[in-house]
Amino acid sequence: MRDMFDVFIIGAGLAGLNVARLIANQTKLSVGIMNKGAYNTNNPLRITFMDVLKEYGLDDCIVAKYNSFCVFSYHQAKSKHYFKDNIFAALDYNKAKSKLLNLLQSNNNLIFFEDQASSIRKCSDWIEIKSEKNNLIKTRVLIDASGISHFVANNYGLEKPHLYSHSYGNFFTNCLNNNDNTPCFVASSLDYGSGGGWFYPIGQDKASVGFAIITDSVIFPEQLVKHNFERAIQEVKPINTYLKQAVPSNDEYGTIPIQIIGKLTLDRILIVGDAAGQATPWNCMGIEPILRASDIVASVLKEAFKANDFSNSFLRSYQQKWEIINKKTYDNVNTKKVKIWFFPEDVWDFIIECDLNSLTPDQFINRTRYNSVLMPKVISWIKWVLFKIKIFHKRKKYKKHIVTEKQLLI
Repeated sequence: MRDMFDVFIIGAGLAGLNVARLIANQTKLSVGIMNKGAYNTNNPLRITFMDVLKEYGLDDCIVAKYNSFCVFSYHQAKSKHYFKDNIFAALDYNKAKSKLLNLLQSNNNLIFFEDQASSIRKCSDWIEIKSEKNNLIKTRVLIDASGISHFVANNYGLEKPHLYSHSYGNFFTNCLNNNDNTPCFVASSLDYGSGGGWFYPIGQDKASVGFAIITDSVIFPEQLVKHNFERAIQEVKPINTYLKQAVPSNDEYGTIPIQIIGKLTLDRILIVGDAAGQATPWNCMGIEPILRASDIVASVLKEAFKANDFSNSFLRSYQQKWEIINKKTYDNVNTKKVKIWFFPEDVWDFIIECDLNSLTPDQFINRTRYNSVLMPKVISWIKWVLFKIKIFHKRKKYKKHIVTEKQLLI
């Protein structure tokens, strides 16, 4: 088997496969991909944008299409938007990866290794990679798309993402609510999950449901996330109603980095996808930003081979191009003193009632996609004060009502 490549990719998720597709199909460069094993089925259903899946030829991997979206809190604050067309879609992530891999396997420029990279060594004109199966690979350029394995960061002591979303869910049949076919995001709660939850209806009586916990470690007990999930589907309205007679069929557990790393390139190395923490930190959507980032990687690689320059100073144009598009938006979330995932529940009630409900459908799409159309600080503070006054009077009225009932009972 070949052991010398122009481009070698560690990780065969959408990021790695898309880079491989663009390089193998558009150049004569030799490409190798290493993935540690067969794809498991333990990936949550991913929701993303219809136009992205069409653009990348993945629309045949869609399992549901949506022309509405709902956000609600544990206190039943609710924001629902309807769109003229199907804007969102639920993607079968494993099917999408399998499709890209099948397309690549017919390309003579590409070789796939079912193995796991174990160590890396830089030489003058190439990078040497050793694997657990004792493969010794040499490559002119290495792409780290290893996801939460963070292959390059672990081997070079680089900074890794500081926040990770650990999600547990299940695919249910015999659900009760699917008349309007609206996907839902559940605001975060320290009781059930700081990462919030989701309810994605599939067809007439099926749904993907899950909850997540945000931590500062890539390692977190699956059993704890599962415990919170099981409590939530019993106690959180209206999900508990939807699942009253539902039957679980396939559990799902996964971890997603939600904070971008500081350094995306080294000499002869580029880092992309979850290994770089490129999922959007405001809602953990990773399909679009990861595919867009891998497009930039492929473009810079082609330029590097034309110039025969694989230095960090040349490859860094990948990070520069990524930052022009994304840095301001990502930093707006990551640099906040209080991360959005750890907001108190009444703050989420405020965001839903006073912020999301004020957006038009197009503005809601832009908020979801780019975290844009944000309220000016002065207006948000004024609305927050009015909201707290409203809640205070509402609770005061409720307490009076309870006292009156007790008096009547006496």
